[in-house]
Amino acid sequence: MEIELKAGPFSFLARLEQDISPAACGWLMERLPAHWEFLQGRWSGHAVFARLNGTARHIGQGGISRPDAGQILLCAGDDREGGELLIPYGPTRFACPSGELFGHHVLTVTTGQERLADLGTLIHERGSLSISYRRCSTPWR
Repeated sequence: MEIELKAGPFSFLARLEQDISPAACGWLMERLPAHWEFLQGRWSGHAVFARLNGTARHIGQGGISRPDAGQILLCAGDDREGGELLIPYGPTRFACPSGELFGHHVLTVTTGQERLADLGTLIHERGSLSISYRRCSTPWR
């Protein structure tokens, strides 16, 4: 299944990784269509993230901390951390001030990956940007 992401002037298609992370993908699908506000990741390198405010805690910790560009992770969070969606656009080590984080690989960008660094630059310059997610039906224009 494909998911569309729309962020300002950018559009991306991503493959839902149900075989890799079924519970985390189920959590994501229950919320679509959705909009999250993404910020520049201060601790993770070339990545942007959105806070989930504890809504995914029941999923548990994932196993990936060094995703490739375009491998979107969901970190469920715990009592100290509220969880995040992470979109890496370059070298990334998923982390926070208290140490390394591990996420579930929920999406892989398949179309538009070459524009991820531009998205990261735009979010860095603006401070934040809303990214919309929806099931793929007809592409945004």
